[in-house]
Amino acid sequence: FAAALTPIPNAPIVIAAGFVSTNLLLFAIAWGVARTLRFFGVAYIVYAFGLSTLSHMERVLSIGDRGANPYDNRPVLLAEGVRQWLGAPLFGNGPDSYPRLAGGVTSLARPEGAEHAHNLWVTIGAEQGVVGVAAMAGFGVLIVATAHRFRPRVVAAARSGSASVSLAAAVTLSAACSLSTILVEGLADYPLRNAIVRNFMWVMIGWVLAGRRIDDLQQAKARRRPQ
Repeated sequence: FAAALTPIPNAPIVIAAGFVSTNLLLFAIAWGVARTLRFFGVAYIVYAFGLSTLSHMERVLSIGDRGANPYDNRPVLLAEGVRQWLGAPLFGNGPDSYPRLAGGVTSLARPEGAEHAHNLWVTIGAEQGVVGVAAMAGFGVLIVATAHRFRPRVVAAARSGSASVSLAAAVTLSAACSLSTILVEGLADYPLRNAIVRNFMWVMIGWVLAGRRIDDLQQAKARRRPQ
């Protein structure tokens, strides 16, 4: 939804990633993992070919070819991000420092400069260093771990033929799948620079935490219930 509202160049890829990750989870529960993987593998290939218009191909090719797109030069911008990161590897150069340093005399992106390195991890590394990258990675691990706690219960419900999933599981797993779109977009862009995507990310993180809180309360209530 956030990708559809913003003019990011990789919006179709982000929307596809969100669609695939969310529906993959739902179909895997109800239909079986093997058949689900085959179905979505074919569906995504068809979808990818459907995006192969001239404009979309220019955006995709620009990730690895400096001459393929008239709007940006992603290999050079990525190299500039690595240069900045190596200059201050531990703590980075400070928040929002990439665009300032990208216009400096030693920048690889001169004379145009750039807003970010077109990569989530490299941009965070350039601005916040290894500490920032480790914090972001740790945050992601905690989100995955929170979603993973519901897996045994969801799998057991599917195998028993039950069509019901707890509210906590539904909220947490759907939000975690939505957050995966930011990770996919971050491979070739810096989505957190966009205010709508950034707010969307925090809302989804709030949903993950809310689902965990609901589950904690339900488990505490079950432990207090007389046997």
